[in-house]
Amino acid sequence: MDLLTRKSWPWLYGIASAASLGYETVWLKQLAQLFGASSHAVAVTLSVYILGFAVGGWLMCRLMVQAKGARRGFAGLQLFIGLWCALLPFLFQLADLIYIRFAPPEQTIAHQALRIVLAFALLLPPATAMGAVFPMVSAAGVGRMFAVGTFGSVAGVFLVALLVLPWLGLNTTLWLLAGINLLLAGISWFGKGEIESAVKKQAEPVEGIRKAAWIIGILGFSLFAAQGVWFKLIWLVVDATAYAEGMVIAAVLLAMTAGAVIGNRWEIRSERILLALAAVQLILIFAMQGIARVWTSLRPAAAGSFMVYCLCLLALALLIVGPAALGYGMAIPRFCRGFNPAQVGRLWCFHHIGCAVGMLLCGFVIIPLIGLTWTLVLSTLLLLTPLIRRSAQKWATAGAAVAVIVGFTGDVTYAKSAANPLKVVMHHEDGAGVVEVYEDENGYRRLMSSRLRQEGGDEPEQVRNELVQGKLPILLHPKPDNVLVIGMGTAISLRGALTDRVQKLTCVEISRGVVLGADLFAKANGNVLQEERVSLIEQDGRNFIKLTSDRYDLIVQELFFPYRAGVGALYTAEHFERAKAKLKPGGQFAQWISLSQIGTRQIRSLIRTFTEVFPETSGWLAGGYFMLIGGEQKLSLAPDNPALGHYFGSAMLKDWSKTADRNTEDNLAIEFSVPKAFRELNTTALAVTNLRQLLKAQDAVEQYHPTLVSAENAASRHVRQATLLRFDGHEADAFRRYEAAIQLDPNNFVARQALIADYAKRNNHRQLLNLQPDHLGARFNLGVELYRSGKYKEAAQNFNFVLNREPNNADAQFNLANSLAQLGKYPEAMRLYQSVLRIRPNHADAAANLRELQQIVD
Repeated sequence: MDLLTRKSWPWLYGIASAASLGYETVWLKQLAQLFGASSHAVAVTLSVYILGFAVGGWLMCRLMVQAKGARRGFAGLQLFIGLWCALLPFLFQLADLIYIRFAPPEQTIAHQALRIVLAFALLLPPATAMGAVFPMVSAAGVGRMFAVGTFGSVAGVFLVALLVLPWLGLNTTLWLLAGINLLLAGISWFGKGEIESAVKKQAEPVEGIRKAAWIIGILGFSLFAAQGVWFKLIWLVVDATAYAEGMVIAAVLLAMTAGAVIGNRWEIRSERILLALAAVQLILIFAMQGIARVWTSLRPAAAGSFMVYCLCLLALALLIVGPAALGYGMAIPRFCRGFNPAQVGRLWCFHHIGCAVGMLLCGFVIIPLIGLTWTLVLSTLLLLTPLIRRSAQKWATAGAAVAVIVGFTGDVTYAKSAANPLKVVMHHEDGAGVVEVYEDENGYRRLMSSRLRQEGGDEPEQVRNELVQGKLPILLHPKPDNVLVIGMGTAISLRGALTDRVQKLTCVEISRGVVLGADLFAKANGNVLQEERVSLIEQDGRNFIKLTSDRYDLIVQELFFPYRAGVGALYTAEHFERAKAKLKPGGQFAQWISLSQIGTRQIRSLIRTFTEVFPETSGWLAGGYFMLIGGEQKLSLAPDNPALGHYFGSAMLKDWSKTADRNTEDNLAIEFSVPKAFRELNTTALAVTNLRQLLKAQDAVEQYHPTLVSAENAASRHVRQATLLRFDGHEADAFRRYEAAIQLDPNNFVARQALIADYAKRNNHRQLLNLQPDHLGARFNLGVELYRSGKYKEAAQNFNFVLNREPNNADAQFNLANSLAQLGKYPEAMRLYQSVLRIRPNHADAAANLRELQQIVD
């Protein structure tokens, strides 16, 4: 039986294309683990993969492979791809050793050069073989095989991203794909059917080979410039999970497939295709806000199941990228039509060079320099350049004028309307995405990453939480001289961490936009980044830990978003092992977790992975956040340590998590499982569920260890119950629990902070001062209350207390003057009124009271 007929070739090429996109999906994750997840690292490694396709096209051009010998040529390429990719897991391990040995811990030109060299060594050989396949099979019809290839790629993305990777992990998926390539090699080698040449049946080429190469290179550049914008726009509407990434790539390829089918079936002039493509790219600049609203209306329908949610993501991506990708799918094969395989190889080479250059320039230069809107305009202008010397020249000129006008008047990120009613005080666009700072009517600010993720804010409750997250690990460590913090946000937590006990603090932050945004929170973070003891490094935190030769007393990983693609690698056993190796003797590693952003099963997985690396681990609860801290040695805490109110023991954590999955760099269990809880993510309900599970586990342990039920632990139980009550909306009951905790343990940090905030909110000044005698706001307000009650002497004492700390506080001076006037101390009161007027010349009440006293004295 003949395994191969002439009609089998589209099937074989479609399956090979599916495997190629499957490889790309796996390689992006492996390269992010190897080189880091920064936008620059991703751009460099992905461009190397694309350049491999260009080299493959160039080789086809040089070798002049014709249709007659394509069968065994195809078999040889598939055999090479399969064998190389079967070895890749071991080659990645070797590359990791070389990278760790020679790469500096910070981003430098030498660092980027090493990434390029290693990426070339790993990916160029198989990518070259993949790039040679399309020119070889193009003899069967460029448009037809292009459509088959892109559709196969869609299938590959769907199957690998949604099913195979979460099920098998990275290495086994690679071996499965390698097996598919080897199977294709066998079928092709032992079959008898050659590719049926369609070159003679096709119409004449649209352009000569040189001009076609130039045009198709422009199409490649324009496609990847536009694609860089599309992805960042989509991440303003949905979170960039591993599944969402797959759906967006699938949407681009699906639309290009449709474009190739349409272009192959109907004769459409190339000028019309380019003009239409330019038009839809410009329309997107004004349509994006409406598409975001469509997604808002789609979300209730997406809540049915995870698969329905993924299909809705696909629909959203098609709305954004579909029209333009359809045009690219029509245009690319159109300019390859009528050429023989060697000539198609040359065009394929130029196209992928344009793609790689577009990706690199947009990520490194163009988007940071001119922003997303103008990058899309630039992509559109490039599409119009081939029309300058054609009959459509007038249309091209008009289109260019319109594009420039749109660039000046439009905003594809619709920043102001998205923030409404808040004010946008910072809007930053670069290769990593969009970072913004919003300000409300009260002057409070929030730092937003890709508009969906709040990195922090300066509202009083947020500041309190962030200070706790900074202070708690420091409180627990006996000697935190040298501290490393991964992640920065608003830098308020850094202010909390930078106590007198810390001699040096190094912070690593991956996002340039976040670094810029933190400067707008200088008042709340105390300008901590300007402190001599603080150094800031812009780098992927996971990569920095891998490469640094420094050792630390304490390493703290701040709150991350575990459902985002790539973030799960920060919770793997391998990463924890590398961090452990960078600790000094007696050092500790801390990891913060938001209880509203991860499911209970994933928390258990994280805890199991953590405790297997750090044998002496404890857990610490702070409101809706949970911190693990561990090392080789058990923490030794003084009885009066205020952090004791948060304690979860090592035995409890290990027992509770022992049946959970272990999170590794191969299975990425957290990255693939957290997004499936899409309905509950970032909800109070999820935080309450996780908190209840934690408390249930803690209660079970205390039944077997009654000696743990000390006054501190009894107070801790009240705090936890209060936290649950607050989540359920029972504020009054919650604060009774906090008050009970304070009676048992006056040093309980969480209870004290919660009660201070509550007393301030309810103007219960006396109770607040019992907890914090130096609270200036309470002192001032109590003084006002006493004055109104006629207790002028006691009022004056409180205003004096404020002025001892803030001598130029005009309000305190004015109220103290009023109190002294009531006590008959006119000269002192007059001096204070005069001081108020020097600070506030337009203070009418101070001026009036001063004149009145002068009349009395005179």
